[in-house]
Amino acid sequence: PFSAGPRNCIGWKYAIANMKTIIATVIRQFKIYTEYKSVEEIEINLYLLMRMRDGPKVWLENR
Repeated sequence: PFSAGPRNCIGWKYAIANMKTIIATVIRQFKIYTEYKSVEEIEINLYLLMRMRDGPKVWLENR
């Protein structure tokens, strides 16, 4: 999404660093639960963006 070459997005490294920080913070501060037993149970719709058919069934609980 950031393109490539000499005219690529100047903020891509900052955006990637922010995403990593947010993911690490969520993983550190919450227990993550799902009702899926395996990856094969997840149904995915393929459109322009890949999405789960009925939305993510994920719950977060404070640690």
